[in-house]
Amino acid sequence: MTDLVIALRRRLLRRWGPAPLRDHLAITILAASLPLIALMSYLLLEQARTHEATLKADMVRTAETRARGVDAKLQASIDALRIVARSATSFDPAGTRARLIEIQQLRPAWNGLFVLDADGDVLLDTATDRDSASATPSIYPDLSLPAPGSDWVVVTRPRGDRYAAVILVPMGHDAATRSFLGTRVDVSELMRPLESAPSPAERYYGLVDAGYRRVASSSAGHEHIGEVLPAMTVAAMKSARSGITKTIAPDGREHYVAWHGLETVDWTLEIGAPAAVVDSAFRSALFSAMLIGGTSLLTGLALAVPLARRIIVPLRKLARRGPAGLPQGSSIHEIQLLRDDLASAAEITQAAQQRLQEALTELRIIFETSPVGLAFAEDTSGSATRTNEAYDRMTNRNFGSVGVQILAQGQPLPREELPLLRAARRGECVRDLELELVAPDGQRTFLLANAIPLRDAEGLPRGAIGATVDITARKQIEAQLLETDRQLRESRDQIELARESANVGFFHYRFDSDTAIWSPWQAKLFEAGSEMPASGSDPWPNTIHPADVDDVNRALRESHGAREAKTVIEYRVLSEGAPRWVSTRITTVYDAQERPLKMTGFSMDVTELKAAELARQKLAEQEQIARVAAEAANRSKDQFLAMLGHELRNPLGAMTTAVAVLERVEPESPAATEAKTIIGRQTITLRRLIDDLLDVARVVSGKIALERHPLNLAELVRRSAAVRVEDNQGRARVALDLGDAWIDGDWIRIEQILNNLIGNAIKHSSPGDRITVVVRAVGEAVYLEVIDEGPGIPAALLESIFDPFVQGDRSIDRRGGGLGIGLTLVRHLVRLHGGTVAATSSEAGTTMSVRFDAIAPERDHARMLEAGVPAQSRTVLVIEDNADARNALRTMLELEGHTVRVAESGVAGLANLLSVNPDAAVVDIGLPEISGIEIARRGRAAGYAGLLIALSGYTQEEDRNLAREAGFDAHLTKPVSMSDLLRLIGRSVPGGGNPSPPGT
Repeated sequence: MTDLVIALRRRLLRRWGPAPLRDHLAITILAASLPLIALMSYLLLEQARTHEATLKADMVRTAETRARGVDAKLQASIDALRIVARSATSFDPAGTRARLIEIQQLRPAWNGLFVLDADGDVLLDTATDRDSASATPSIYPDLSLPAPGSDWVVVTRPRGDRYAAVILVPMGHDAATRSFLGTRVDVSELMRPLESAPSPAERYYGLVDAGYRRVASSSAGHEHIGEVLPAMTVAAMKSARSGITKTIAPDGREHYVAWHGLETVDWTLEIGAPAAVVDSAFRSALFSAMLIGGTSLLTGLALAVPLARRIIVPLRKLARRGPAGLPQGSSIHEIQLLRDDLASAAEITQAAQQRLQEALTELRIIFETSPVGLAFAEDTSGSATRTNEAYDRMTNRNFGSVGVQILAQGQPLPREELPLLRAARRGECVRDLELELVAPDGQRTFLLANAIPLRDAEGLPRGAIGATVDITARKQIEAQLLETDRQLRESRDQIELARESANVGFFHYRFDSDTAIWSPWQAKLFEAGSEMPASGSDPWPNTIHPADVDDVNRALRESHGAREAKTVIEYRVLSEGAPRWVSTRITTVYDAQERPLKMTGFSMDVTELKAAELARQKLAEQEQIARVAAEAANRSKDQFLAMLGHELRNPLGAMTTAVAVLERVEPESPAATEAKTIIGRQTITLRRLIDDLLDVARVVSGKIALERHPLNLAELVRRSAAVRVEDNQGRARVALDLGDAWIDGDWIRIEQILNNLIGNAIKHSSPGDRITVVVRAVGEAVYLEVIDEGPGIPAALLESIFDPFVQGDRSIDRRGGGLGIGLTLVRHLVRLHGGTVAATSSEAGTTMSVRFDAIAPERDHARMLEAGVPAQSRTVLVIEDNADARNALRTMLELEGHTVRVAESGVAGLANLLSVNPDAAVVDIGLPEISGIEIARRGRAAGYAGLLIALSGYTQEEDRNLAREAGFDAHLTKPVSMSDLLRLIGRSVPGGGNPSPPGT
């Protein structure tokens, strides 16, 4: 009810505007009175309905009671007639008639007695004067006689303007002479007890036969004897033995009819009453409710008028003039409080207006300086719009300009669908809408727009505010990311396509028939037919690997025992090649007794996956081994750095001391000579240390290219061993056991292998120990062995002796010295030659054994190898911008007997190269003006054919390749090895280039 009043008030406000206070009071009284009126009306109506229900129930109970009375009266007549019929043992017309007349006098309700024969003809009738011994036609031709075994039959027949109940009972004779005794009872006689019973006015009784005809009535006004009841009344009586219904009487008025069926015969007793009598209580209650409710409302409205006047007058004064309108105040406390509050509110409003003005000023500053584009639509059409500078800059005021196309999701966007207009006109909130502005010149600008509506007090749109952010840069990044993602998806799709193209075999096995159906690929996996029988527990052929058969059967038994619906089994299958791994996924269906009924599955060849899994396991193991090795290498590296510092400080200390001696003594004194010797020897030591480090780095990284030629390993060992004997300074005796053995190798790298092996043996030998170098050819192999008599290598160190930075001597004195990289270099250089190196050791000494592949001898190359010194003096050009290096090279070459010319820049060097045409030119790569690479290119282009040797501090393979492509014959790394340089110049042939560049 309250919601109804509120809704009514809102509708009135929208239609006529605010209502006066008296109307509100009237509505309030109405709202307060209506629930009470409704409750009272409900109670009255419920009382009326209860009274009505009581009347109806009373009518039904009365019908039942009266029906029992009629039933009893009818049953009494039937019982009396049966007694009379049983007492008649024979039929004597005269005697029977007299007796029946006597009996009729005892029962005045009976209208004569008559006797019928088996055919229904009248034999005797006391109601007539006739008396015949022969049968006469029946007075009721259509009268139904009792069937054999029945005690009576009662039917109704019209008799003048009334109806009679004809009762027939069998007489006591045998079946052959069967006859019936009957009587006629006026139906109105059966209704007589009802007429004498008390009954409310306007209520009537009626008796209805089996054909639903009214055969008797208690009221003359409602007789209508012989008429069939209305169809709706008949339907109601057929549906229930007892009840009440509303129907239209023959007089056209509505009546309530209650009925109850008789027990003796299929008749019904009805009780009727006009509907107006029954419903009068309900109408009276409704009228009373309306009268009381109307009176209550009028009384409330009459009281509301003076109260409203006392409130409205002062409120109007306050509304028109404010607090000044009521200078004396008001007798109503709430109005007085309102006046005081209005006075306070006026002061607060003035202060709030001032603060609002300040806030508007701050908001205007924020609006104008915000980096986000802002726009205000002050009406719903968008014609009055304010924007800030950022918005104008982003849009260039082009939203409505000719030639600029606005797109949203790639589709043109009409002006009315712009976010600000959608929010202003339709009240929609637009969130993160991406817009694309396409200028006539094709330039595209991407904006992220948001807009929310501004609403009035009624919640209707009155404008909108929008915010715009330039996301052009972000869209460019997104486009790049999308392109990258597209490429990734294409790659993934290709992978998925490749995976989907893999062949998969399917099978279906039934346990009851013990057969399995195979797809072609399934059969191909097992190299079996497309359809084949199988055993109940093993539906696979005998091509399963014998080692996996038991596992497959056990997996199936366990799956079926656990009633598992899905199972995955992996096993091997025999094939022509190596066994293949197959993965089979099975779905099993069980019957009601939980026995396996059928299996369906598919198989895939997972050999490659298994191989990959094994490879992953192997990689994991290798990774673990590599981690351990890396940790060991890291420790070795730390030890190496300590050793490197130690090894570098030793020669540097000696050189520093020798330089200090030179500064104090005469240049030609023995002390000066010894100091120079020390400096030269320690310089060689430093150069070897640096060369070993560089060579190890190049070899490990695979950046050394061998220049292989046929070599006699015995001759090469003889020369190198002689040099090492000179350096030995008597610490150990070197013995040679050499036999001719030819290999395909780089003689410089072979010398490096030999020098490291002999040097390592010398370092670990005591004075007087013997070192034996053996070269021998055995079949297709050539062996180089270096045998010493040192203390041997510990067994724990023997396996890692060729690893970087591994040394046996870890003592502080480090008598042997070195960096622990010589044997590492040996192993890598031997591998580059396709050979192997191994170490064996005991307390008697250590043997280092190198194996190479043997080749056929080549004598011409042997003679070439033996040419180790220059046959004559050469003309050499040195082009070097570093003065000390340039002067040192010139002095060394002149001491060897060569004629030397020098140049300190690229331009001067190229001029000397072309004008002097020397036999050999030593060129630094990093020269001012023109690089050494450019000198080589221009020199070769101009026809220079002599030997070109490059000097560089760069050791990468690409540096060597660049020098070779420019025209250099050899590439030497700084600090340069003088022996390598002199060997190259000594082998040079004027005008013919270098016959055998060492490739270092």
